[in-house]
Amino acid sequence: MTGEELSADDWRKKKTLAWNPPWVFVGLLGGVLPLLILMLVCQKKTAVTYSLGQEARKKLASKRRVGGVFLAGFVLLLVFGIASESSSASGIMMLSCFVCLIISLVVFILATPLRAVGHRKGWLKIKGVSGRVLDELKPVDFNLLQG
Repeated sequence: MTGEELSADDWRKKKTLAWNPPWVFVGLLGGVLPLLILMLVCQKKTAVTYSLGQEARKKLASKRRVGGVFLAGFVLLLVFGIASESSSASGIMMLSCFVCLIISLVVFILATPLRAVGHRKGWLKIKGVSGRVLDELKPVDFNLLQG
């Protein structure tokens, strides 16, 4: 969402954004199941349709390729670490495997063009829209929305 000019045949996507308050991760102290239950009960959702131009899509695709390379590295290191007969080599491969997995997850999360980052008074705060796009939006009269 960079504000570049788009044609009718450019890429559009409808996505559901979800946000959970940070305190729900306290449920992890009770285990994964309490965390998942808290996340399902407390999450706020909205549907968003957005468009990306060619340049923004290229950047997004390159980030996803980098994430895919690290994910493939995770799988290869996992296989070689399990198959390794040397315990020291196996340990190094498993540590490298874990690092590749973490890096790939971070890269895939960062390769998301829009993210819900907060919630206040029934509105989700969305990150990923350029300032140029926001400057072009018309101001909303919230008094009309309430009554």
